Amino acid sequence: MTFTATPQQLKLLRQAVDDYCRDCGVFDGDERLYIAELATSLFELGAISLHDLRRGLDDAMGPCLPRSSALAQ
Repeated sequence: MTFTATPQQLKLLRQAVDDYCRDCGVFDGDERLYIAELATSLFELGAISLHDLRRGLDDAMGPCLPRSSALAQ
């Protein structure tokens, strides 16, 4: 099955991946790719908002602490 999305949907997916990776401190390209593939799968399953995508990524990958909270500990 081929994934198809509108430019607006692709922008939403990219934002979800960028936000998650930034919040969790993910900089490795392979890990970012894995998260992007996971976000795409979540989108295909019906997670079509930033909130739903983030919740799905948190459920699958585990929630991360915001960088400022992680530094304080």
